[in-house]
Amino acid sequence: MMYLETPPRLIETTLFSAMPDKFRRKGVRTDWADANRPGVATDSFIEGPSFDRDGNLWLACSGVNKIALVDIREAATAAR
Repeated sequence: MMYLETPPRLIETTLFSAMPDKFRRKGVRTDWADANRPGVATDSFIEGPSFDRDGNLWLACSGVNKIALVDIREAATAAR
C-alpha cells in the first residue's frame, strides 16, 4: 500500500493518435506476445519514436514486428 500525504491530481486524457486499423493484426498470435504476455490477446502497440534527418517520424510497432514511417508534412502513414 502506498501512503500519499496529498492524493494525486487526476488528469483527463484524450486520444492523440492511433495506429490505423489497416496496420493492426488483431487476433494473430506473435512470438512477442507468446513470450511477454502468454495467453493474452495482444494487438500491436507503438514505441521507439525517432526522427530522421528529413523530419520523418519512425515508430517501432511491437507485437507485429513492423516499422512505421509517418511523414509529418503529408500526414501519410505507411508500414514497411
